Amino acid sequence: MWTASKDRPNATTAGATVLVAAASALAVSALAVSALALSGLALTGTADAAPPATTTTVTAVSAGDVHAGPSDSKPVVSHVVRDNSYKAQCWADGDPVTVQGVTRANWVKLQLDQGGAGYVNTVYLKGDEHGNVPNHC
Repeated sequence: MWTASKDRPNATTAGATVLVAAASALAVSALAVSALALSGLALTGTADAAPPATTTTVTAVSAGDVHAGPSDSKPVVSHVVRDNSYKAQCWADGDPVTVQGVTRANWVKLQLDQGGAGYVNTVYLKGDEHGNVPNHC
């Protein structure tokens, strides 16, 4: 003869065992996802996913046009003003621009206040030939 508490599990004990097992499986899954995130792996399974975009503050050394692309032939979408600072995303190679005997072919991609982005030649920015922006577009 079987007794509920000793020889065979009752429905309440079996249900609790299933719930504990499910909770343990969820905890293990959560730990695995956290470990992937901490290791830098994207959930797509690739290890070389691009890091989040960062910005660098740049300052204009003189007034200049901001173009739709890294070329004077692209439409003007905004302007930089001397001694004002702007958020820059990256620098790109483009058409050369000469101002007061200085020629540069690097352009910095700026975040525009009205949304979107525009490019200003680094001849209009303080700093090195990349406007002190470390990352290439």
